[in-house]
Amino acid sequence: MAQQLPPIFDNSFEDQKDSRVRQYLSPKRIVWSSDKTGTNVIDAKNLIKKGTGQADLVHQNICRLVSTFDTRPGIMLDFGKEIQGGIQIVTDQPANQKPIKIRIRFGESVSEAMSDIDTIQGATNDHAMRDFMIEVPWLGVMNVGNTGFRFARIDLADPDRELPAKRSKGNF
Repeated sequence: MAQQLPPIFDNSFEDQKDSRVRQYLSPKRIVWSSDKTGTNVIDAKNLIKKGTGQADLVHQNICRLVSTFDTRPGIMLDFGKEIQGGIQIVTDQPANQKPIKIRIRFGESVSEAMSDIDTIQGATNDHAMRDFMIEVPWLGVMNVGNTGFRFARIDLADPDRELPAKRSKGNF
């Protein structure tokens, strides 16, 4: 028996169903990190570990991006194949319990994910958003993006903040 809509909806909404199923793909490797010293990008390898997709209070398997006044750390993840969708970012509990501003750039190639939006050189947000700023919650989950990509670059945009990220997954 088909599931019924709540009483506030009339039958005209029945043709709005979506048969697609969201699946998740863990990143295969870290292609690039802005930090070679381990000072501003700490334990990035934790982002490629499989996880539950939920924030928790265990505080294990954390990658930390730590910004300063003049340093904004970033990493690039490779999902191993081109997919259509976005990424899921799971955050842990930072000291400052406020949303954290990050920049995400998607690309089908490393060079596209590394490039800025520039209509002269070819990188654009015309047909799908591939470069944007968002705020992620503390101790929460955020699904971001709807584009074709293989690579995703994540940069901490706020100065003097820490982004404790548990894992990221591509969804398609």
